[in-house]
Amino acid sequence: MVRGVVQDEKGVPIQGASIIITGTRRGTVSNSSGEFLIDVQAGQSLSITAVGYEPQQVPVEKEGRLLIKLKILEATEENVVINTGLFPAERKVLRAPLQLLAATN
Repeated sequence: MVRGVVQDEKGVPIQGASIIITGTRRGTVSNSSGEFLIDVQAGQSLSITAVGYEPQQVPVEKEGRLLIKLKILEATEENVVINTGLFPAERKVLRAPLQLLAATN
């Protein structure tokens, strides 16, 4: 059995991180304190994923306690403007690209 904690780079616990034994369908999820408990053997590895963070592979060398730090996933910032048609939108006012979307059945 391995106990562990999943945190971000600043040491903040990550709730809801998936901890899966690599190559299997067995796994668990971290609690509100970032803690988890999983039955894994030495020599296996764990795949840790969480929304907004880079996935990580962690080898298990022996039973004990793991501290896993996930890096924030660098995403491109995107601004989305939705115009309902009630107010006109002009490119020069928005200072962003405009794309016209049409509803389809």
